[in-house]
Amino acid sequence: MKISSVHPIILTHDAKKTIEFYEGLGFTIKHTTVMSADSPLYIIANGEVELEIMQAPKNEPVPMTPGLHGIRFNVDDLDAAVKEVKQSGGTVLGGPFDTEWTSVYAVKDADGNNITLLKHIKK
Repeated sequence: MKISSVHPIILTHDAKKTIEFYEGLGFTIKHTTVMSADSPLYIIANGEVELEIMQAPKNEPVPMTPGLHGIRFNVDDLDAAVKEVKQSGGTVLGGPFDTEWTSVYAVKDADGNNITLLKHIKK
């Protein structure tokens, strides 16, 4: 699997407050997308460094703890990456989930850590 970049996904109960903190460190909002009605996702960047800030859904049956939620691997071949995750003992949770500019799989590594496999697409 060829990985072109990696960045952390930070889960928060107050995305605005979290983004304001990172703006103080030179980050700006690059993209915004909506995962569900109450769970927006923000991609913020400072030069080549990107972070995902994910608003924790308010009505989750299991409480979500703010903090490092997972990591994202930007990959060149999504199908090959999914195959490698399975062969390495990981679990595919779902996907592909397509947005206007990405195709994504949610997976867990062998220890249960969250990984997003993402391929940028052009529509």
